[in-house]
Amino acid sequence: MNIKKVLLKFSLFFFIFLSLIFGNINRIYIEYNNKSPDYEGDIDFSNLTTHIKAIALYLPQFHESKMNNQFWGKGFTEWTNVKRGKPKYQGHHQPRSPGDIYGYLGYYDLKDIKVFENQVNLAKKHGIYGFGIYYYWFSGKHVLQKPLNNFIKHSYIEFHFLLIWANENWTRKWNGGDYEILIKQEYKTNDPQKFIRDIKKYINDKRYIRIDNKPVLGLYEPSKIPNLRETISIWREKSRVIGIGDIFVLICMNKNKTQDFQRLNLFDGAYEFPPRNSFENLRIPNKRTLIYSELLYKSSSLNETKIDSKRFLFFRGSMVEWDNSARTKNCEIFENYSPEQFYIFNKMIVNWTKIHYNKDYQFIFINAWNEWGEGSYLEPDDKYGYASINSLSKAIFNLSYSEILTNIGENKIVVIMYLNEEYLIEEMINKINNIPYIYELFIFINNKINKDNLRQYIRLYSNAYYYEIRLINNERNYLLPFLYNFRNKAKYYKYICNINSIHLNNIDYFNEWKNYIYNNLVGNSIIISEIISDMEKNNEIGLIFPEIYYKSKVLRHDNINDLDLEYLNFFLRKFNCKENIKEKIIDFPEGNMFWAKISAIHQIFNINPDISYTKNIKLMIGSHLEKIWVFLVKINGFLYKKIFKHL
Repeated sequence: MNIKKVLLKFSLFFFIFLSLIFGNINRIYIEYNNKSPDYEGDIDFSNLTTHIKAIALYLPQFHESKMNNQFWGKGFTEWTNVKRGKPKYQGHHQPRSPGDIYGYLGYYDLKDIKVFENQVNLAKKHGIYGFGIYYYWFSGKHVLQKPLNNFIKHSYIEFHFLLIWANENWTRKWNGGDYEILIKQEYKTNDPQKFIRDIKKYINDKRYIRIDNKPVLGLYEPSKIPNLRETISIWREKSRVIGIGDIFVLICMNKNKTQDFQRLNLFDGAYEFPPRNSFENLRIPNKRTLIYSELLYKSSSLNETKIDSKRFLFFRGSMVEWDNSARTKNCEIFENYSPEQFYIFNKMIVNWTKIHYNKDYQFIFINAWNEWGEGSYLEPDDKYGYASINSLSKAIFNLSYSEILTNIGENKIVVIMYLNEEYLIEEMINKINNIPYIYELFIFINNKINKDNLRQYIRLYSNAYYYEIRLINNERNYLLPFLYNFRNKAKYYKYICNINSIHLNNIDYFNEWKNYIYNNLVGNSIIISEIISDMEKNNEIGLIFPEIYYKSKVLRHDNINDLDLEYLNFFLRKFNCKENIKEKIIDFPEGNMFWAKISAIHQIFNINPDISYTKNIKLMIGSHLEKIWVFLVKINGFLYKKIFKHL
């Protein structure tokens, strides 16, 4: 063998060995297939109408500029940051790639007006009202203005916009040098007058966004302006003097206490800017990452009494994703994002907006259109395609997340339910009654349940076309024996819903966890229809289950231990799978509750529960069994999908 090839291979293995030894920072992770089961093509919503005015925040740093060449090197753009992203753990979505969008090969250049025009066309097709364009201005020095100036020059591009003054210092924080200032915001005495004069040509454009006939001027960091009251007063006065008229000053809720600014009586309104004010969320201990779904809980429990939404306009905001690890070592990563959660996020803020404001004031703000370096963008990528921007559109136009399927044929759905407490009969039956199709029900119970009472309740109140009740004795290993006994019937069904009422005494948030799981699987007929529709439309999806509850993710972790691995590998060998599982961090349906295609899990029905495992441990108690499902569907050539349809 060629000595050079030998040395090359040795060097590669040695490098990987060292990387693994010296921890997560240098560990190599590889994504083999980045495409998500949620991946969608482009959908055209342009024939629909809405009063919701969605403003997508817009970063103009996708073109070469003199300043960036000077500070970062020749040819630097935001894509430079994006391309150097690296995964920090298994499953981490880095680097981000735009793929082939707009007919341009992904990494576009905003100096080309056709790129901006195509962005506008995509936004309009999806019901987005306008862009909130960041404006970089330093005492008369302009940065990154080329795309904005091109847009103003080409008046035929009909699209609304407003400016947001990004009044931060320009620093080297992207490479860790947070305190090295490249361009300083000096806030000179004559800056307020000069600033208003500079933006007049933009504000007077007919496409500029107005509220109460006042041009909206966004301010990113009001707390950084040393003479804030005087500055705002001069802005207003100067605007009247030079012919702009009254202006509407809108502040960003960026680490600011909005109610304090409201009392100052300086501003006309504010817009939410997630994830700011969210970095104190719970963190996953082993990765120090945050959880996207917790943002939704915080958003849903907004304390409205702090904001006088009549006197001080308060515009709700949402966030696509957030992962700025491509920009900085001191990164913040929100895990477990899905387009469906993004849909719920926007549905909440749209509904809130409709309740609080009439059609003239129904603005919402989206972070962001193209913050690729922060992992927050509506533009399509190689993982989700157009799913994120489609999700926003569905929320804006008051559509369900996926179309409702009206007919899947008779006797295609079976529900398997474990009931261990009699008082839960009503709750469980009411939940599965939400299934809008013909289904059959198999209930297995312990000896605490009165079988006659249960049978009578089902006859009176259940929508099931057919039912059976069976008794089991082993609560720790309740599921596998029933599945084994069900093996001769399984072939007659296409879909299975597995749900149970096991009480977990070891977690103090059990009731909220249980409600979260139930609501996401059988919460209402629309949710169930969307789940079935997903599996009908996509032949590759074989298993659907709720995203792991965010408190479980933090407090119980998503790790599996060595005993779990032993169980799983022993179990997989029963499926003639020769490969051993080595992953310690996996997705799984908590509590063994899920929807699935029978064909994706068919081997499970043939596993004899009486087979003993080594060390005289009976095979697969529930907590171990819940870890097997994702591997089982993969063995059978299917994908699994995590959902977040309900809080």
